[in-house]
Amino acid sequence: MAVTTSTQICNMALSRLGAETISNLTDDESINAGYCKFVYPRARNWLLRKHEWSFSIRRETLALPGGANLTPYTYKYQRPANMLKLIELIDSTYAEPLVAAPNPWIQEDQYIYANLQNALAKYIWEVTITQRFDETFVQVLALLIAHRLAMWIVVSDKTRLEVYQQFRFELREAIGLDAVSAESLDAEPPLWTNSR
Repeated sequence: MAVTTSTQICNMALSRLGAETISNLTDDESINAGYCKFVYPRARNWLLRKHEWSFSIRRETLALPGGANLTPYTYKYQRPANMLKLIELIDSTYAEPLVAAPNPWIQEDQYIYANLQNALAKYIWEVTITQRFDETFVQVLALLIAHRLAMWIVVSDKTRLEVYQQFRFELREAIGLDAVSAESLDAEPPLWTNSR
């Protein structure tokens, strides 16, 4: 059965830790549901930023919002509301990345500044619809959630270490299978090692 909801992903994580599962991420009032409500969106967005997942890439022509521009860049663009990470700016006239300068753009607050008149952004967006997730992404996300939940749910040090090692292995495998980019292979450091 394919995983289709955030509740199912959280239950995969809880099951991996041998913890009690939840009935619904939104309505469940249990302690484990509370942990999952906190961890799930943060883990999802961290993992989305970690790699250029093929299902998470968007291209969008940027809007010029007007207003003061106090930077050395010529153009001030509105940052897309659901953007997690800007990959590159592209001249929409020529469809080529902006690479002429060592710092071709900067991001501050809700704006992107660049010396490019017709900017198209290639970026990672905040994918919240779980049906869009690749199956390998789901597996890695569940392990990342389990790794982070292990801080609150009482499990053995051996289980914590096994979950972390499995997460690192599955992350590398998933990135390799996604085959969009092989960047950012360093996994998140184990949180539980700093808790002693």
